[in-house]
Amino acid sequence: MSERDWPITSGTWSAQGCRYSEVILTRHADGSIKFWDASAGKSANLQRQVLYKLKTSKVFEKSKSRSTESEDDPFAIHLISLCPESRKLCVAGASSHVILFTYKKSECNEEVMTLEIPIVYEVIEDEISPDCQFSGPGSAGSGNKLDLFDSDTKKEGQTLRVRNGPQKKPPGFQAQLVCLTPWNNGEPPSQITSLTINSSYGLMAYGDEPGLVIVDIEQRVCLLNVGSPDLYGAHDPYSRIPRSPKKTNSLRCCSRISIRDSRGALALTRSVFRAK
Repeated sequence: MSERDWPITSGTWSAQGCRYSEVILTRHADGSIKFWDASAGKSANLQRQVLYKLKTSKVFEKSKSRSTESEDDPFAIHLISLCPESRKLCVAGASSHVILFTYKKSECNEEVMTLEIPIVYEVIEDEISPDCQFSGPGSAGSGNKLDLFDSDTKKEGQTLRVRNGPQKKPPGFQAQLVCLTPWNNGEPPSQITSLTINSSYGLMAYGDEPGLVIVDIEQRVCLLNVGSPDLYGAHDPYSRIPRSPKKTNSLRCCSRISIRDSRGALALTRSVFRAK
């Protein structure tokens, strides 16, 4: 609290303020992101202007097998996370891919790094008791095992391919890292439902229904890819402990009939021997 009398007159306005105080980002099905000047919309006579357009589809190779009449939009943007301080942008697309962009004022010629990060787990069908202790990450599933995927399956199932070699990047948001989620046994991966970036810690995290991924955007390595069952282990409140099936009435009747039949056969055998 200030000891000065109200009103306080101090401070100066910066002459070099931000030109665009308000910016709106819109995502589109063709894989593009548009930056709009929201401050211009305050005036009735002015319409919002497009400041910048980013095409994420340029990061990938053009698919030869995909027809022009196809209704699928593999480059469609689903999620956006922007850090204004570091000017880092990460987007998640319809093909379960995540792209990290960094804003640069100069043109460069660099190669985009690619990481294939699976989010899978194995279901262990062993007997689980209610007194089972927490198993911990990595024991309930095998999200870190790449040998679960066949190489042929990865080649056929992967819908997007990042362009190889150094690519010419104009000034603006330039792609630095692409995280791909490979297919599993011919099945496409789940859609990414959450995405965030933290430039202070140099981390990017995203997840879908099966699990979670954390990536170090400075070293460009995957720190964690874990399935949801690995996070809960045996203490998952939504999991049901497998139990032995209960005997139905039909099974009980069958067991009684078999016992009676066996007793009747034994009595008949005894009577035959007595007759002899």
